[in-house]
Amino acid sequence: MDKLYHYTSIETLYNMLEKSIISDKDTQVRYLNMWATHIKYLNDETERELFTDALKKTVSIYAQEHNTPLDNEQLKELDILCDVDSYIISLSEHQDDLNMWRGYGGNGVGANIEFDFNNISAFYSTSKSNQFKMERTYDAKECNYFQPEECKIDKSLVERVGYYLLHKKKIKNSINSDEIKIMRDIQDLATVAKHIAYISEKEWRFICKTSSIPKHIMSKGIIKPYIEFSIPIEAFLEAAKRYARGGYDVIVDGIVGPWFLEPWKALVREHYEVHYIILRASKEETLKRAVERSKLDRKTNIELVETMWEQFCNLGIYESNVVDTTNYSIQETVSAVQEKIASRAALLS
Repeated sequence: MDKLYHYTSIETLYNMLEKSIISDKDTQVRYLNMWATHIKYLNDETERELFTDALKKTVSIYAQEHNTPLDNEQLKELDILCDVDSYIISLSEHQDDLNMWRGYGGNGVGANIEFDFNNISAFYSTSKSNQFKMERTYDAKECNYFQPEECKIDKSLVERVGYYLLHKKKIKNSINSDEIKIMRDIQDLATVAKHIAYISEKEWRFICKTSSIPKHIMSKGIIKPYIEFSIPIEAFLEAAKRYARGGYDVIVDGIVGPWFLEPWKALVREHYEVHYIILRASKEETLKRAVERSKLDRKTNIELVETMWEQFCNLGIYESNVVDTTNYSIQETVSAVQEKIASRAALLS
């Protein structure tokens, strides 16, 4: 899958932008800073247990068929084999899905970020930055949806795990290549296992394994470990370029300040026509619109909007790119944007 989508709230998107990496002492944002959550602390915290229980069931059947039921020590060993230490960013194949908006996209007033994974893969395979060296490994995998009562695990893996558990005491104490391969195969499956009830989400997972010390955040009364994960801005631009090459007019609607423009200027150097238009109302009108949002509480709205408005209130050479929407209706705003495009007054160079 080349393109995948991450649904999130406006607050989370703002935090991503606010904490994005500034590179090489300049003022251009080149990466979007995202958080990958430890797999044990995802929204459905029972997923790992579901897979572990299903594997125990199938391996226990294998052991019984060989007249050697698993004892408690062997079952505990299976728990250890299933103990995954990975960090996850959840994505979806759905470009625009109502249920995804309701569940993850701020109930329809959030954001949907599109990723081009060809571009991401190329970046991480060629990056010379210390941040992206082998202390971390990355992978994007499609979730494997299963019915716990009818879990179908590859027969050869069940046989290998069963044989390993039944004969471990006879094997040398040191970890051998077969044991490492079994651990890797089990953890690969455990990382993408998800209950069949969620199959409509068409989830993929961007998986990061790291030896780095994680950070922590308090969420819903639980201390959750996470790592900061930097996605190159070029991963977002590739999708826009493909549509433009196909003859479409592409509109990227989001929080794009002048500090975010260097990748877009690079598109201009590739002979794409890029218009940079800023919709800005007065501070009073902006705050009024913000507090009317039903999803966010008043205090959060005001804090976020005041901060963002200050960042966009004095744009220097880009003030001429601003459309003042204070007294505009939606149709008047659309007309003003169309006029900017037609006059070519907001072209990036």
